Amino acid sequence: IVGYSDTFLDLKIDKNEYPYEIKNDTLYFTGEEWRSKIGTNYNNIFNAGNKDLVYETTDNPLGEIWNATAELRENGLVRLHFPLERKPERGTLIALYHDYYITDGIQLMQSSRLWLEKINIYHALSAGVSASECEDITLKQVNIIANEKKNRVFSTVADATHFSGCKGRIVIDGCTVTGAGDDFVNIHSMYAPVVEVLSDHEVLLAQHDRYIGFEQGEKAWRVDTATMQRRQILSVVGQEDELENDDVTGHRIKFNENITGILKIGDLLENIDKNPDVEITNCRVMKRHRARGILVTSPGKVRISNNYFNTAGSAILIEGDRTVYYESGAVRDVAIENNDFENSFTSRWGEGVISITPSIIPKDSASPAYHHNIRITGNTFRHFDHALLYARSVDTLVFSSNRMIYTNTYPPFSRKVNVYLDGCRHVTIGNNIFDTAFPGRNVWIKRMKETDLGQFGSSPLKVSPAED
Repeated sequence: IVGYSDTFLDLKIDKNEYPYEIKNDTLYFTGEEWRSKIGTNYNNIFNAGNKDLVYETTDNPLGEIWNATAELRENGLVRLHFPLERKPERGTLIALYHDYYITDGIQLMQSSRLWLEKINIYHALSAGVSASECEDITLKQVNIIANEKKNRVFSTVADATHFSGCKGRIVIDGCTVTGAGDDFVNIHSMYAPVVEVLSDHEVLLAQHDRYIGFEQGEKAWRVDTATMQRRQILSVVGQEDELENDDVTGHRIKFNENITGILKIGDLLENIDKNPDVEITNCRVMKRHRARGILVTSPGKVRISNNYFNTAGSAILIEGDRTVYYESGAVRDVAIENNDFENSFTSRWGEGVISITPSIIPKDSASPAYHHNIRITGNTFRHFDHALLYARSVDTLVFSSNRMIYTNTYPPFSRKVNVYLDGCRHVTIGNNIFDTAFPGRNVWIKRMKETDLGQFGSSPLKVSPAED
């Protein structure tokens, strides 16, 4: 970005690296037998010096740049005419995405015992590494990074790595990410909505983009959508796709058990077998990429340790989605230990450095929790603001023996609370060390009883009702 006003933006684009043309006042990026306009999903801006995502920006921070009219100016500059919502510094780098989710760099499907080592991925038109329905995967020193020699701030268009419906063990060790168009890691399985009960042994499931299916002999949980609690376990006999004009519109699933009075329209099914154990260690997750660091929702054993996080959004997100992407499921054994979080959460992707935000909202202090057994211990938080942990609907949550160091690197913008708890049960906080200058030293609680929170150690945090 070399210039701007309230109504235009001037860009210096290397036409050899990024071929383009202007036709009918529209900027198109071009290739072999194709051309594309600026996309609408996300376009991001990065500091000229360290190439970090600009503080407190998310997607399309300058406004609707895709609606701009374009003209070629003197010295080869491109002027885009549109109302700017934010004034960037001159020299700021902008990543203009002109297509999304085209093809992965490395795609792994229905395979087992996979080992990727000492690989650099500088660019991919979707995820860097994508795995679907695989078993036992190791990524060791697999770096998804922007090409510094070309002065780039982008690497992948989507997640750096994405794992869907895998099982066995996923190991990610010694990997670095910069420039990704979405999160560093996303590991999940799938919820499948029941749209029709066909017989006392068969249902019809909805088709959706994240559907991974059920195989003969696999087990499924029935999930009650009102509470998102796992209920009965059912044995799958087989699956048959429903087709309309050769398009898959749904999936017929047969069970060994009689499902009368068990399954109903609106329930969800979750594949028990397609959930992995996860180990993520010794990785560097930098602020030079969009969105968050690690997303993981698996009931298997999850260990996240000895990593360095300097992310734009939340460093770690534990979610569980029943409405948009149907990415399951509730965790049961997560340890987040001995990590270094430095100035993460400078943009509003998430609710804090660590965000635990399943889509289920507790009704009251008696609502059952969605996630279980999450331990956050022995970590260092070097942070400029209050928001360290936001946790919703967790039973048995530990936040202890962590060190908080105030950095003053950026202006604060988040809620003025260190630990925000909503609908959590059996929470333990203690033996955390705060620098004298660190703000807050407090906990907010919502939809919880006083007995749901226990503290130990010499410096308990101040507990207050949530202010929002």
